[in-house]
Amino acid sequence: MTPSRDRRTAYRLARLLKAVQAQPRRRAQSRMPYPAGPAALMRFSAGVLVVETIRHVIDHPAAPRDHLAYEFARRGLNETADLVQNNDFTQPLDWDMPKDSNLDKAITRLEAVNDASYAMLDSAGRTLDYNDEDALDQVKTTMLSPSEQIDDLVAVGADHDTIAAFIEAQGVSDVSASTAMATTTDMAMDQNEELTAAQQQDQSHTL
Repeated sequence: MTPSRDRRTAYRLARLLKAVQAQPRRRAQSRMPYPAGPAALMRFSAGVLVVETIRHVIDHPAAPRDHLAYEFARRGLNETADLVQNNDFTQPLDWDMPKDSNLDKAITRLEAVNDASYAMLDSAGRTLDYNDEDALDQVKTTMLSPSEQIDDLVAVGADHDTIAAFIEAQGVSDVSASTAMATTTDMAMDQNEELTAAQQQDQSHTL
């Protein structure tokens, strides 16, 4: 029987976390002072969300996991959300699950190089997503707007100086860069079409 996407995600999270925790702790040190906020989590593919959860558990063990649990639940992965919220990742290790080649590859690479660095975790996330038709299910595809990034910083408890520095550098716009670029592209296409039409009209008059 094929397991549900929720159960598969919970199992992947538990097994990969166990593999990462077995690596030298010094190599799993955080490169970011704060965990990802709720708006950023909405942009993560299924595999990357699993990896980000592992980073959170290792790098920010005392930080609340409400945002992570909410994001799994938002995607309909309630069993995984419960594991994250309750900080209980051992139960899935006893499940009788079918072979998961992507998960096996991700763990084999981690164990082969004995490295839980951010680069290896990034690679593990991509490996989990490989050929997974559900990898982008419920994922928000626009880039974060400055306003969303500020909200994320507030949500994860960033200090005032960090937030103020971000606002000074990026502003507080609620328009994402991807939306702005799409608007600019549409305007350019409209202008090109108008220019082409005008040129064709001039040519017809000349003839």
